Amino acid sequence: MEMRIFKKIPVELEARLFCGNMFYAGTVLNISIEGMHINTKSCLPSGASFVTIIRSGRDLLQVNTKVKRLTRTNGCYDGMDVEILNLSKNYLDYVNSLSPVYEIVERDKEHFQMI
Repeated sequence: MEMRIFKKIPVELEARLFCGNMFYAGTVLNISIEGMHINTKSCLPSGASFVTIIRSGRDLLQVNTKVKRLTRTNGCYDGMDVEILNLSKNYLDYVNSLSPVYEIVERDKEHFQMI
């Protein structure tokens, strides 16, 4: 069983998913430094890489993500667990701003490739 290093923060954030030349709609239901869960009617295949766009104040935050697993409700795929491919300072600051309780201490940043 996989152990989590960081807790998920419950949220409800509107998101746009950009894959290929297409945009899809979704809602981020939880977020962490390592990844997020996105509910969407347009699930991408497991392993697919795409850009997740979420609003951070007045700015749009673009996060490179990859589908880890699909989730189903009542037999229908309706969500995706995604991992963060490149942890940026903007994303880190954004997640920390959502809940200071989950703030990463300096020593934990070594676990991630910062861009």
